[in-house]
Amino acid sequence: MTSPPTPASPDAAHRAREANRRAWETFQTADYATTLRYATEALEAARAAGERVIEAEAMSHLGHVHAGLGDYTAALGFQQQSVALLRELGHLAGLPRPMAGLANLYGSLGDHEAQRLVFQEALDVARAISDPQGVASALTGLGVAYLEEGRLEEALAWLERGVEGARRVGFAMVETVALDHLGRAHLARGDLGQARARHEAALARARETGNRKAEARQRQRLGLLLIREGRLPEARKTLEGALGDAAELGLPRLVEELHGALVEAHEALGDPGAALAHLKAQHACERARLSEEARQRVGVLSAQTREAWARREAEHARRQAEALARLAHHDALTGLANRAAFGEALKEAAARARAGERPPFAVLFVDLDGFKAVNDSFGHAAGDDLLVGVAHALRGAVPGGDLVARLGGDEFAVLAPSARTHDEAEVLARRLADALGRSLQVSGGEVGVTASIGVSVCPEDGGDGPTLLHHADLAMYEAKRAGKNALRRFAPEMEAGARERLLIEHGLRAALGRGEFSLHHQPQYELRTGARVGFEALLRWQPPGAPPVSPATFIAAAEDSGLIVPVGAWVLDAACGVLAAWRREGRDFGRLAVNVSPVQFAQEGFVAAVQSALARHHLDPGSLELELTERVVVRDLGAAARQFGALRDLGVRLALDDFGAGAANLNLLLRLPFDTLKLDRALVAALTTSDSAARVVGAVRALAHELRLEVVAEGVETPAQLAAARAAGCDRVQGYLAARPTPRPQDTPTRLSAPAG
Repeated sequence: MTSPPTPASPDAAHRAREANRRAWETFQTADYATTLRYATEALEAARAAGERVIEAEAMSHLGHVHAGLGDYTAALGFQQQSVALLRELGHLAGLPRPMAGLANLYGSLGDHEAQRLVFQEALDVARAISDPQGVASALTGLGVAYLEEGRLEEALAWLERGVEGARRVGFAMVETVALDHLGRAHLARGDLGQARARHEAALARARETGNRKAEARQRQRLGLLLIREGRLPEARKTLEGALGDAAELGLPRLVEELHGALVEAHEALGDPGAALAHLKAQHACERARLSEEARQRVGVLSAQTREAWARREAEHARRQAEALARLAHHDALTGLANRAAFGEALKEAAARARAGERPPFAVLFVDLDGFKAVNDSFGHAAGDDLLVGVAHALRGAVPGGDLVARLGGDEFAVLAPSARTHDEAEVLARRLADALGRSLQVSGGEVGVTASIGVSVCPEDGGDGPTLLHHADLAMYEAKRAGKNALRRFAPEMEAGARERLLIEHGLRAALGRGEFSLHHQPQYELRTGARVGFEALLRWQPPGAPPVSPATFIAAAEDSGLIVPVGAWVLDAACGVLAAWRREGRDFGRLAVNVSPVQFAQEGFVAAVQSALARHHLDPGSLELELTERVVVRDLGAAARQFGALRDLGVRLALDDFGAGAANLNLLLRLPFDTLKLDRALVAALTTSDSAARVVGAVRALAHELRLEVVAEGVETPAQLAAARAAGCDRVQGYLAARPTPRPQDTPTRLSAPAG
């Protein structure tokens, strides 16, 4: 006969609730050691009382404190357990806080796709339980996730909805947070006016509700904006007021940041003594913060060494294993194995291969090309249809013993015992590519799809599951960089490249705010007269205390990470500012050309951003020329034509850059309204060594002139190349022979040394 369950202890339940309350209160004061003690006590008492909802809440608090200590692995484990337990219990009302904690953890780890997915689920939950405050919080969280990815238009849309939702129900705290991030998003777009309006609104809301911490933060944001605008006395006053409040409120991190901002303000004001004083204060704050963090960590480590903690850790590990066992092992949309199931199968296969119990096998990482375009063009339902069709195609293309999984989004993977070598894996990868190459039916028509595929082989490329999947992912990334619809096998040097790109990406995120970017200018000369007729603006990055970073390196990293959007917005605004300064100084330097990346050009608000920059600096649109490569326009010729039409309506000039570096598609010259054709430096160099190159350039020049396009020879570095460009009938030249890029365009020669031909 089965024994009845032990009745819950009222005292234990009360202790659990009280300890949970105290854990949350002490967490707000950043007393992590005490928070850890209370949360652990609450967890034990809740389990003793059989109060599983309180148990989930205690695990969420443990997740928050471990995140505060920087132990993201433990934090993720606790938050995932909390969410899983509440889902199992069907207790939707308790989900918002642990889901928000889980989403923010993913954001801290840089996994913004996972962050968005969790916030989207939180939004669905909040709507299901009619929780308007939860809805407003989730809307704001989605906006923050998009902002961290650099997807500014989507971030603005979600954050506006977050403000509206919070305002509707009087949720002042979330309204203030959403307004703050709206200001950040507008600043990233280069729209200082909109950024100021949002931060001022957040400041007003914080004052209305007595939220002095938020008030101090907004005054810091406004002070930094004033520095950007050159309003230095106002900036100093605003920042000093915020500093006093932050110190009074006991906000050491904000105090440290404000001292740093005041260093910048006083340096700009020409007051080195005050700047030095704030720099010393900033360093003192930093030392105090690091000391406090060390003290907190020592307290936590001391607690962890006790025998009781060891027992709790063992219980935690047991319950974590149970929670993982409850997770579904299949993707709900496609029916394929999910990431968890694939990881377990890969781990087991790698272990058996290491033990010599099975032969080598391959891992293929498959990422769809252009999936976002399908979603944008046909809607998310069509995107789901496409994923289902891709799953069916992949499953049909692999042998029976191979495992196909959907890892998430548009990423798939194959565990392929059928492929024991790189060559066999490449054969399988081509079979997958062929299967995907056929048109797939979606709700909106038929679409074609391609994929970038990376391959690793066990044990040659790694002896454990995570390493093999990571290496296949790196190889896939190289396939993307090669132009997509490609296959790459893993090579060890890919790892170093990935690390370098990650370091550069981290540096780029801070470079804009620290003012590390600048523009250099390289002149263009008219061959007929020898006169200097314009400049091209070239972006340069000089990190403090380090050598300059090559544009070839950091531009590629910015495009891969999406950071090219805010960087490109800064370049556009800075170039327009340069043009305006030239006009004010009475310098007639001609047109200024600005390069535009494919990612930036594809943004919905790109034309509006150009128009805004021109209006902000009171410029004639004809003084600005935008340079675009074939790579920008051939992705979607129809969309490019619409963007071109809108830009031409503004009066901006358009140049086709690096012509001859790729396919040299003459059709683009006929279909799109370019004003200028710039010949790539490799084609210009070939003019001096190849009669064929000279004939090709002559024919292209004749067509360009027939279409009333100016022809510019780029990268002219020798007198022979200059003579060849003149003989080929080019209109203008640009290159090191005439002048190198410089931050002082007035120092470049006004004429070529030998203009006559």
